[in-house]
Amino acid sequence: MGIMKWFYKKMVRSNTRGMCRVLLMGFNNARDEEKKGRFVSKHHSDYIVFAMQGRSGWTQIDDCKFKHDKTGSEITISTDDSLIKVAKEVAWTETWYSVNDTPRDERHELLRESEEAVEEYFNKNG
Repeated sequence: MGIMKWFYKKMVRSNTRGMCRVLLMGFNNARDEEKKGRFVSKHHSDYIVFAMQGRSGWTQIDDCKFKHDKTGSEITISTDDSLIKVAKEVAWTETWYSVNDTPRDERHELLRESEEAVEEYFNKNG
């Protein structure tokens, strides 16, 4: 494995874990705000929307739709989505943007790496 490939893997895993941490914190904050009466949720997905509202680089364009500022990719959060599913979509979009200049086969390997990092993070912390 070349040094750049190793570096990209470390960067992707680190960035993905950080993204997961922020989304989980936002999700838990939504639950805390609801307990205090400052937030009302109709569905479990409302917590995820609350968490995404705090994610930098994403703009809310509809009640449950977010757009990535740099790529234009959109994520729609449905009532049956889980935090892990949305985290994988966010990781995929952000990883794709950050490693877009790598060769195609390495890019796909890094995308798989980010998905694995999401699963590992939530299996350990969520």
